[in-house]
Amino acid sequence: MVSGLQLSSLTPTPSRTTQNEIKWLEWMKQQDDPFPALKVFSENYHYFSINQAVSFSRLLTVVNPYDRESLVFMADMLHQELGGGQQDRVHSVIFERFAKAVGVDLSKLPLAADQVVEGVRWYACELDKGFGGSLPCALATYQFVEGSGVDTYAPLLDILRDMGIAEDDLEFFTLHAEVEIDHTAIAANIVKRARETFTPEENQIFDTQKWLLQRAWEQFWGDILLACQRETSSLVAN
Repeated sequence: MVSGLQLSSLTPTPSRTTQNEIKWLEWMKQQDDPFPALKVFSENYHYFSINQAVSFSRLLTVVNPYDRESLVFMADMLHQELGGGQQDRVHSVIFERFAKAVGVDLSKLPLAADQVVEGVRWYACELDKGFGGSLPCALATYQFVEGSGVDTYAPLLDILRDMGIAEDDLEFFTLHAEVEIDHTAIAANIVKRARETFTPEENQIFDTQKWLLQRAWEQFWGDILLACQRETSSLVAN
């Protein structure tokens, strides 16, 4: 929680696409050999993917148990995240196939927390706290995560295709580029209904949480960019 700040200073940016994410995407397009950087990205993103699913499950404990409409949608999204009951369709498993295709040794996954870049750990921590917090905090986290997926997966998928990665290995990204559109619309409807009942204080909590997540999401991509740059620089030096 950020205290002592005026609400106007906490207004989230219109898009969840961060400047650092754009910088990373542009930098990736310039690489003659993008695979060392993609390995770094994949190892860190895998940690995020695993922890995000666990954190999302906490949302179901925060929503009013009589708000069955919202709970049904949320439970369905978690069911999808966990592969619809099929182990080989769990989204983190599908991501591991991409990671393997770009050269990641899957025996090293998941990375220990102290091996993950700070921005990814910070964002994962904010998600865990947000999903398990008050209802305004949890719903702000829910809406931010779904919306950031729409902003992220489509442009990333385009770049990965341009790199010549096989379509089968891109299933994680093609899947999310499609489903996140519906998920974001559903989240927006749930949030709209909930915010109609929020007090001014609860609305401020909601906006503050989005502001915090925007900061963490910016750092997420900034630290991934730096880690990728360090990896490619070290390979050139050697």
